[in-house]
Amino acid sequence: MLTTHIDIEIYKDAKKNAQKLCNKNFKEAFEFVDFIKFLTIGTNLILYGVIDNDIDTISLIHDDLFTGKDESERPSIKENSFVEECGVVDEEKPYKLFFLNCEDEENNYCKLDQSAYITGFSNNYLEVFKKFNNNYTLRVADIYAKNKFANWEKTLPELPVTDLIINDSYLFDETKTKSETKSNPIEKNAIELFKSLKNKYGNLKRVLIFTYIDWKKYGCEKDDFNCTEQKRIEFENKIKEILGKSIKVNLIGNTKEHDRYIFSNYFCINIGSSMNAFYDEKGKQSNKNTSSIRVMSYANYSIFFNATTILNVLFHQPARKKHSIVNHLFNYK
Repeated sequence: MLTTHIDIEIYKDAKKNAQKLCNKNFKEAFEFVDFIKFLTIGTNLILYGVIDNDIDTISLIHDDLFTGKDESERPSIKENSFVEECGVVDEEKPYKLFFLNCEDEENNYCKLDQSAYITGFSNNYLEVFKKFNNNYTLRVADIYAKNKFANWEKTLPELPVTDLIINDSYLFDETKTKSETKSNPIEKNAIELFKSLKNKYGNLKRVLIFTYIDWKKYGCEKDDFNCTEQKRIEFENKIKEILGKSIKVNLIGNTKEHDRYIFSNYFCINIGSSMNAFYDEKGKQSNKNTSSIRVMSYANYSIFFNATTILNVLFHQPARKKHSIVNHLFNYK
C-alpha cells in the first residue's frame, strides 16, 4: 500500500490552482487533488502542518476528503511541519511519496538523499507528481507505431525502485517452434531483462519471480523436491550474478496467474506477449504477433486495484513460503 506524506499547505496550493478552470496548465493540479482524495480510499495518507485550533484547515480536510466517506478512513494528522525532520527509509515498507512544504536547500537535500522515496517540494510538487503519474504504451513489431519498444532500459520509468515482482509463465521457457527456425533463448529473454533492471535501478534490494519451470528439462522429476530445490537455488544464484550478490532473489517455480506483469514500488508493467519475443536462426527478433507493453502508475485507482488483485492471487498460491516482499507490498499480511 502506498503511503503519501503531504504538508497541508501544498494541498491548499494545488486546490487553489485546480480552481483556475480557464488555464489548462493546471491540469496537473486537478490530478494531484484527485490523487490525494484517492489516498483516503485504499491507501495511507499522512498530513503535516495542521494546528489544533486551525478551524479553516480542519474544515478543508473534512469537506474535501471525507464528504460521503467512512470517517474511519480519516488520514493520520501531524501538527509539526516535516521541515525539521529527515525521513529514514523503512526497509519493510519503502513504498512512500513525500510532498513537503520545504524550500530550504539543506532540508531539501536531506529529503532527496533518501533515495528510496519520491519527494516533491513546495516549488516543484506538480512536476514530481506528473512524473510519477506518467502512463504510456509501447508497441512491439508494429510498423505503424510511433512509440516502439526498443529495449527494456528505455521502457522502465526513471523512479527510485527498490523492490520488484516479476510474474511471467514463460520467462525461462526456451521453447522452439515446430519449424526449429525460431527460438526463445534465455540470454535474449530473461537475462536481457535482468541486465536492464540492474543498469536502471541502482537501489534495487529485492526481486521476487513467479514463473513456470519445466523441471524435466533440468533432469528433475516433477515431485522430486530435493532436485527441484537444488536447481531452483542454482537459478537464483545465476540471477544474483547479474543483479548483484546483495540483492535478495526469490524464485517461485509455478504460477496460476497467466497475466504477465512487472510490479515495482510505484508502477506496474503489463507485458503482454512481448517479454519472450522469438528469434530466428540469425538472432534477429521475429515476433509472432504484434503486442503492446503498458507502463501504469499506481496513482491511477483502477491500476492500483488491478495490481492488488493480481498480487493477491499470487500471494495465495499453494507454493513454498514466499519472500517477505509479497507480505509488505501494499501492506499485505
